Amino acid sequence: MADYFEAIRKPNVARLLFSQVCARFPAGMLSIGLLVHVEQTLGSYTAAGAVIAAYGIGQGISAPLGGRLMSRAGMRGILVPTMLVCTVALVALALLRLPMAPTAALAFLAGLTVPAIPPAVRTIYPKVASGRQLRSVFSFDATFQEVIWILGPLATVAIAALWDTTAGILAAAGILFLGSLWFVTAPEVGTVRIPRSKRPMGAVLRNPVVVVMVAVSLLMIGSWGAIDASIVAGYGHDSPITGALLAISALGSVAGGVLTSNFAMKRRSLTVRIIAAVLGTAGAVLAIGNPWLLAVGVFVAGVSSAPVIAVANAAVSASVRASESAEAFGWLGTAQLIGTSVASAAAGIAIDRFGAAHGMAVGAAFVAVAFVVALATMRWQPDLEHASLEPRPDTATIPITRMGLVSPPAAPPEGGAPAAAVRYFKLRGVRCPGVTPKIPAIELADGNRIPQLGLGLYKVPNDETPALVQTAIELGYRHFDTATLYANEAGLGEGIRASGVDRDDVYVTTKVWQDRHGYDETLRAFDDSLEELGLEEVDLYLIHWPAPEQDLYLETWEALQRLRDEGRARSIGVANFKEHHLERLIEESGEAPACNQVELNPSFSQPGLRKFDAEHRIATVAWSPLARGAVLDSPVIAGIAEEHGCTPAQVVLAWHIGLGNVAIPKTVRPERLRENLEALETTLSPAELAAVCALDTGVRTGKDPDAFG
Repeated sequence: MADYFEAIRKPNVARLLFSQVCARFPAGMLSIGLLVHVEQTLGSYTAAGAVIAAYGIGQGISAPLGGRLMSRAGMRGILVPTMLVCTVALVALALLRLPMAPTAALAFLAGLTVPAIPPAVRTIYPKVASGRQLRSVFSFDATFQEVIWILGPLATVAIAALWDTTAGILAAAGILFLGSLWFVTAPEVGTVRIPRSKRPMGAVLRNPVVVVMVAVSLLMIGSWGAIDASIVAGYGHDSPITGALLAISALGSVAGGVLTSNFAMKRRSLTVRIIAAVLGTAGAVLAIGNPWLLAVGVFVAGVSSAPVIAVANAAVSASVRASESAEAFGWLGTAQLIGTSVASAAAGIAIDRFGAAHGMAVGAAFVAVAFVVALATMRWQPDLEHASLEPRPDTATIPITRMGLVSPPAAPPEGGAPAAAVRYFKLRGVRCPGVTPKIPAIELADGNRIPQLGLGLYKVPNDETPALVQTAIELGYRHFDTATLYANEAGLGEGIRASGVDRDDVYVTTKVWQDRHGYDETLRAFDDSLEELGLEEVDLYLIHWPAPEQDLYLETWEALQRLRDEGRARSIGVANFKEHHLERLIEESGEAPACNQVELNPSFSQPGLRKFDAEHRIATVAWSPLARGAVLDSPVIAGIAEEHGCTPAQVVLAWHIGLGNVAIPKTVRPERLRENLEALETTLSPAELAAVCALDTGVRTGKDPDAFG
């Protein structure tokens, strides 16, 4: 409790919490209010369930769509017009007596324009609280949410008992308008900006954490739509027993939220917190005819609700980009609303045909499935015990080295780069003596960018790597390619730190070796790589080889997807994959890798693989791009080099750049580093590109991915 009070004492946190509760309170009222109102108007629980479903579908669209549009029009630009339209639609639902079809259409409009306050406020929370206080705010929010879903129906029943169902709908409309007005006038609603996402709407649902939390929330919160409908059907909407049972379930939810507010959120927490609901709803099915035993059942079931939603909110917040946080929370809200509507509709049909006990069984079934889903997907659920709950920032654009001549930098202080150069780099990029050409970067399918020319570190001794990396950075390199196998990750990290450059201004690729394939082992291997590198994340993480004899690369890919979704690997890809490996990976996972790093040079140009990669928006990265010098004696390449006044190696690298490849030549000699970088000043004509492509022999010099590993 102390953490609760410490959190709400922060400036404006209490206002945000209470205003959003007020604005969202009608959602709980309408879950039963519409059911009872339409049932009395049209005389059928089936018709009432259809109207509830229409309202839920509309609101299901509203939450993620509103969350995405707020990044364009601002929070107030979306919340103000929707709250006005929704209020008018609810008033019309209350006062007009229409057939089922137009009533359902009006309910759909009301749902579609429900203000998207949940994604807005949960995007604001990390801006006003952090650390343990942010965890407490999410727990507080979850507790209040359950109060909404359980006290809301209680309020509807009380109003209907005192007046009628029309008054309940009108009250919901008034509370929605006043609560929304209170919320949108909060200063943070006008100042917090949601960055625009580069990915299409719905892309956040590729995040397995979001999918799991959406599914569990749909089932858990949905169960209360069936439970509430069954209680109302069993004891009557105007019975004091009905109100008491709903109040008791609310107390259970509040108790669960308060008791677990300081509990660590571990990977198993979601599953463990559902157990009380499984036991409580099972007991409620058996005790539907006994209000005393039923009260015990719904209280125990309620204990799970707020703790489960707290974990779901925290997991989503910690697992998505800032630009997609509002949309992700919108989908979470959508799931809860659709779940409530579907469960209420299903329970309505069961009640009409078989009675209240079968409606309660629908709620118990929803909870049981939620438990199974949580248990089966535990490996995709994040361990939040020591994690930051703030959405991760969107990946910044890779800085581009600028072209021009500069004076030699001042002598560096002992043990570091020149201070002036470091400061200048932070603003515009390191500049060094001589010509530093512009390094092009290509956009990956995930929206991140990768420099087209980098430095491969294969077989570079670890103790020599720091000096090599510092020299490369001084010359203008920004892309470094290492791997667990190379045993020089530590040297790369040391070189980056010693150079004085900002971490975000360097692009780091590393790879998992085949002896550590498999889901859990890959996660451990990645942690080991980060420790070696001394970094908090990498820009690109690759499966080094498919290793078909092990046949674990699909599980390994799942681990990479998790690392990407947690923000620890900004992009993920593969290396040495053939077309059939990629086809299987895409078919099984539904996602293509961002990159495929393969042996590629003029004598082995892999046109079929490059075409496949291009068709699937996979960037092709060339290792051994110079064929270890074997192609540099070609008369064709020598002739092009003479025409351009450059070296054969520069022609080959210009060929890679012209084809759209990423090239990572390896060298330890400073003069070769500079020569390779200056290749970017050479542009080959289409005829010259074709002439180099014609050198292809189809002969691989490296290992065959189908036979290696």
